[in-house]
Amino acid sequence: MKLFIFALVSVAAISAAQAQLLSAPASNVDSSTLTNFAEARGRVASNSWKEGLFASDNPSSSNTSNSVSAWTSNVSKQFTLSYDSTTSTFSWSVGNGATLTRTIDPGTGKDFVGFRFDAKSTAQAGKNNNTISLSNLSYQSNTSQSLSGVSASGANTVGQSYYFANGKAKSFTITGLATYTAAASSPAGINDDRLTFSFRAFSAKTTAPVPEPASMLALSAGVLALIRRRKNQA
Repeated sequence: MKLFIFALVSVAAISAAQAQLLSAPASNVDSSTLTNFAEARGRVASNSWKEGLFASDNPSSSNTSNSVSAWTSNVSKQFTLSYDSTTSTFSWSVGNGATLTRTIDPGTGKDFVGFRFDAKSTAQAGKNNNTISLSNLSYQSNTSQSLSGVSASGANTVGQSYYFANGKAKSFTITGLATYTAAASSPAGINDDRLTFSFRAFSAKTTAPVPEPASMLALSAGVLALIRRRKNQA
């Protein structure tokens, strides 16, 4: 029984290690082939707000949903991005908007290897200091991990890139808050600056993943314990 429990702990340790996110591509990822293959967006607009989910090479065929009210300054909207690795399906929702679902393949010979969040504040009608910011970002798979927030005021901000430890995405969910803040200098009666934020998914060619040292150590310890157990019973 003790050996069985130890084996389960070893497997759990390996699974948890594979679910962790890295700040650089895993060793089995060909970085020269990295491309953006899927995108989910939230956008502030003058009389409404929008959300979209699409394959990056064909944004005209995106799934979109519009709300019926404006996204006013200093109001936060929760967003959720989920991925099902079995079906390569993304699900995306912002605030009380509809949940958009779309199956997006990373491409022939490629895998879903990483992602990032970006923020964009486009100068329009003198409102170039309006801000869109993302906070409370949380990634949940086999384990939970906090992600770095991102904010933009009158510019485009590229967020932190994250990569899957085993070089390929497992099913996960990311949640966070998006907050729009109008600058004091914004024209009266106008509450937007075409602010957008987006989740961008990366694909790349991969080879068979190389086990991490910690994972190999846990697995090896379990195998050695099993061998000793059987010798003692012989």
